[in-house]
Amino acid sequence: MRRIGFLDNPVDANRFCEFLLTRQIRATAEQEAEGTERQAIWVKEESRVDEARGLLAEFQVDPRGTRYDVAHEAREILRREQAEQAQRLSRLKKFNPAVASPIGSLGNQRVPVTIVSIVLCVLAGLLTGFGLPTVRVDPMGREFPTSESRIYDAMTFVNRHDLSPLQRAEDDPFVSIRKGEIWRFLTPALLHGSMAHLVMNMMGLFFLGSVFERLHGGRWLAFALVTMAVVSMTVQVFWPAANNGGPSAVGASGAVYGLFGFFMIREFREPMYPIQLPPMFRVMGLGFLILGVLMVIPNIANGSHVGGLASGMLFAVTVPAIGSGRRG
Repeated sequence: MRRIGFLDNPVDANRFCEFLLTRQIRATAEQEAEGTERQAIWVKEESRVDEARGLLAEFQVDPRGTRYDVAHEAREILRREQAEQAQRLSRLKKFNPAVASPIGSLGNQRVPVTIVSIVLCVLAGLLTGFGLPTVRVDPMGREFPTSESRIYDAMTFVNRHDLSPLQRAEDDPFVSIRKGEIWRFLTPALLHGSMAHLVMNMMGLFFLGSVFERLHGGRWLAFALVTMAVVSMTVQVFWPAANNGGPSAVGASGAVYGLFGFFMIREFREPMYPIQLPPMFRVMGLGFLILGVLMVIPNIANGSHVGGLASGMLFAVTVPAIGSGRRG
C-alpha cells in the first residue's frame, strides 16, 4: 500500500476514492492527524500507484467535476462484490461446513479416492524398501533378487533386467514398454526414493486431493491423478538428461504439481470457485519448481514437475463447473 497524496476534507476524499473504485483501483482515505479534516489517500496496488497519482492531480484541479459523480456506480460495484463474496462463502460452507481450513480440511465429507491413493503409495513403499530394495548376495558375490527388488523392478519405468549389460535405461527408455508393460507409465508415481520423499508427496496429495475430491467428486479425481501421473512421467522421459530428465524418476510429485496447477488456474476460469490458493503457497510451489529447473536444488525430476503442472492447468479449463453435473 502506498500513500499518493492528500485531500483537504473527508467529502472530497470519499468522492475521489469512489471514482478510483470505478477505475478498478482500490484506495482508502485516512485522517492525517487528530483535530484536522485533511485526509491521506492510500492506494493498495503498487502497480497502479502512478496512475492513481495522476488522477489525484486531475481531481484536485476540479473536485466538483461531473466525471466524479459516481457514488451510485461505486455502491453498485461494492454491492456486487459483497454478493460474490457471500456466494463464494456459501459454496465453501456447502463443501466444507467447518470452513476453518479450506485447503486440506476434510469437513464432514469422505474422500475415498484420496485415501486409497495415499494407501497405495505407502504400500508400494513398504513393499519396495522405500526406493532401496534389498538384494541377496551369495558367497561368490552374485546377486539374487528378493521380493522387494522384484516388485520395484516391475513398477519402475524401465526394468533393469530388460537392458543389455552395456545398455543404459536412457539408451532406450521404452524397452520395457515395448514388451506391452504399459502400466509402467503410471506405477513409477507409486514409488518413492525415501521415507521423507513419500511423506512430503503424501502431504501435498492429501491437502490438494481431498479438496479436489470434495468439490468435483472421486471419479474426476481418479481420472485426473492417473492422467497427470502418466503425462508427468512421459514428459520426464523426454526431458533433457542434463536437467535431471530420464526414465529413472519415481514419486507422485508430478500428480501433486498437477493438482497445484489446477487450483492455481481454476479460480480464473470459474470466478465463484470456492477455493483460492494462498499467495505464499503459490510462491513456494512455483519457486521450488524454478529452483529445480535452474539446478539450484539437485536431484529433482524437473520434467515430471513441469509436465504435471501443465496437465493440471489443462484440467482447470476442462473439468465441468461445480454444480453442472453429477459428482462421483
